[in-house]
Amino acid sequence: MSDLHYRNVMDVEQILNYPSENESLMQSPTHEEIIQGVMDVLADDEQDPDDSRVLPHVSPKEAFLAMDTLKNYL
Repeated sequence: MSDLHYRNVMDVEQILNYPSENESLMQSPTHEEIIQGVMDVLADDEQDPDDSRVLPHVSPKEAFLAMDTLKNYL
């Protein structure tokens, strides 16, 4: 590498084993933490109001007329 006259030569070992990556691997959550995280998400879902709406009934004739109107604008 020095023959190529690079200014910032980095060791291959340092590239492959980057220190901050190893630190994040050492801090993996325990089984209890994972389970608690899932339970918290499920509890939040139960507390949220139901955002689903019942769609109004559309007759086949109304659907066809709406489709025909859209065709005019496309």
